Amino acid sequence: MHRCIALPEIQAHIFCYLASDPRGRGRSSLAACARTSKPFAESALDILWSELPSLEPLVRSMPWDLWKKDYSGRVTFVRQLTKKDMNRCLHYAYRVRSLRIERHHDLVDETVYKALLEHTPPALLFPNLLSLVWTDRDPVYLPLFISTCLRTAHISFGVYNTTYSALFSVQHMMRVSPHLEDVAFPGPSARQISTSPEFLPVITSLRDVREFTCFVNSVSGECLRGLASWPKLRKLTLVWPAESERSSTWPDLSYDQSPVDILGTPFESLTHLDLTMNGTIPPAVLAQYPLLVNLKSVRVHLPDDSEASLIEDWLSDVSRHCSPHLLNAVSVHPAYRSQQPLSPLEPRHIFDCSVLRSLIPFANLRTLDITLRCAVLLDNAILQELAASWPHLQQLNIGVQSGSTEEPQVTSSGLLALLNLCPDLDYLGLVFDARTLHHGTHGRPGAGVCNDKITTIHVGNSLIRDPFDVAEFMSDILPSVREIKTVYQISLAWSSAAQSQNKLWKDVERLVPCLAKVRGQERNFRETVRK
Repeated sequence: MHRCIALPEIQAHIFCYLASDPRGRGRSSLAACARTSKPFAESALDILWSELPSLEPLVRSMPWDLWKKDYSGRVTFVRQLTKKDMNRCLHYAYRVRSLRIERHHDLVDETVYKALLEHTPPALLFPNLLSLVWTDRDPVYLPLFISTCLRTAHISFGVYNTTYSALFSVQHMMRVSPHLEDVAFPGPSARQISTSPEFLPVITSLRDVREFTCFVNSVSGECLRGLASWPKLRKLTLVWPAESERSSTWPDLSYDQSPVDILGTPFESLTHLDLTMNGTIPPAVLAQYPLLVNLKSVRVHLPDDSEASLIEDWLSDVSRHCSPHLLNAVSVHPAYRSQQPLSPLEPRHIFDCSVLRSLIPFANLRTLDITLRCAVLLDNAILQELAASWPHLQQLNIGVQSGSTEEPQVTSSGLLALLNLCPDLDYLGLVFDARTLHHGTHGRPGAGVCNDKITTIHVGNSLIRDPFDVAEFMSDILPSVREIKTVYQISLAWSSAAQSQNKLWKDVERLVPCLAKVRGQERNFRETVRK
């Protein structure tokens, strides 16, 4: 064997490549290397055991007479666990870097967890664990999987409503793993934990957190100061329950009250904010805590997205408090996709896209995604004005989920102006009138406008009459499109009119690649003749 192959670093690269075998034979190949070649054993085992989808592989590495599988596939111990058994287990456990334990996919019996907890060595079961995903298991077993090296922890106690034991386990994790960088507490149990007075010391004890996710019932002033005290926090995700009211989600603060016990500027490094809540952030909170000042991306999920004024308020806050030079992504989504359609349209259910003009100064905007039940009023003039202000736009999605019965005001001329002014677009969601198309000069339906980056276009409930005419037009301006998505109101989705329109768009989806291929052959022929 060549001396270079004996280097652990070279072996690690080789085995990482081997583990990513697309045929699915990577793990079996690594196991064969570990069993048959002593020089390769350590490196192969490190890669083989670096990620565990559950605790089952570790239990099955113990002596064969210790465990068994029952008729349902569940792994249990058949005798008393001994120190010798644990020593054999630790030979593999110290190699584990990532562990995922999910109750619905976990085939390890509860008695196994109890036995391991009783025999956990002082050096911990997984001393080099970096990432832990823990879902719907009893919180008393969480300390079994904590390590001083832990950097990522996604903890959901799910059905277990034992707030005290869950909070005790979380506090233990913070003490043992003070250098956590990515922390997530999803699920209903997190709301109970976050409202406990003991949760604040947990928050303030960490200093290296970069990403934080938590389901909450409310955010107290103390908790908000704790979040603001993290100097490296760059992504914050907070999820309120759908039934929460605007006044109960944020603390009552006065305008002249300033944050205390915070070194430096609060939320100075925060660049990504993701909120699921009713209402907007109170002005007093924004006055004291600059949550929006340094953002690059803001995502808002609204449990009730039928009020157009609420969306307008969010856009107003973004335009006033976010930096036009830093912000590059704005998204407003419904929190739940299975919402019922709106009753007959009222003024409060109509979103006027002229309010988007407040975002015109944001010249670096790359993503604008507004997916709502509100009817969206957008015309060619507004669309062209916005496109001219955002030359770097890459993803645009406006109102395709509304399924409005109002006829679209955007025509093919507006679509051409958008593609011409925003050449970097790679995803488009837009409702437009495809019944009458603008055909350009020089034998080009798109007047020379062509975007070959967009492969999927979402047309919502765009009106269409002749699929061949539309396919000819789109094969010229969007030759790479391979998928066309439609959506209609729930009450209209199974109507004959909606089914007919959907079928016409499917015909366009089938015809565009064929026509685009013909156009490509024509261009190649013309270039050959010129030469």
